[in-house]
Amino acid sequence: MVSKGTKDYATFLATVQPAIIGLDSCSATLSRNKFFARQSRADELRLFRIDLKTASVEDDHFDIVASFAVHVRSIDDQGEPGDDDLVRIEGEFYAHFHADSKEVIDAALVKRFASAEARILFMPYVRQLVTDLTARMSIPPLMIPIQVGGVTKPRRIAPSGKVKRRKK
Repeated sequence: MVSKGTKDYATFLATVQPAIIGLDSCSATLSRNKFFARQSRADELRLFRIDLKTASVEDDHFDIVASFAVHVRSIDDQGEPGDDDLVRIEGEFYAHFHADSKEVIDAALVKRFASAEARILFMPYVRQLVTDLTARMSIPPLMIPIQVGGVTKPRRIAPSGKVKRRKK
């Protein structure tokens, strides 16, 4: 049996249409000499974070902001990450959505959408921007993992682009 909350959310999802997705801000820094001084890609720690937040909810539309950061840090001989970023890319994307609903949009449904499905819409934009910026920096591309679920904590990324799992 489908709960009322699940049915309401499914109805809400069926009415949501993205109107605008765009870059609001971006910054990138490369410490070129330090980046190329490391011995190999195994001598680096890659961190990725994305946070999605509801910016506004009106009767028939809403806005979501996705803030992201990618950091590459060197790792010393003891396996500890350095304090300085070799590469840092940060930015913020904005999206405006319309909901063709007969009722006023429920803010709780928008919050749920922002923490789950909206991530699927934003990740290709983040991935493309990071790939483009690293190409323009003349460094190998930084692979961003495919994001599924609501992970917003910084994640360690192997040079291959795979997320490293921490041992328990």
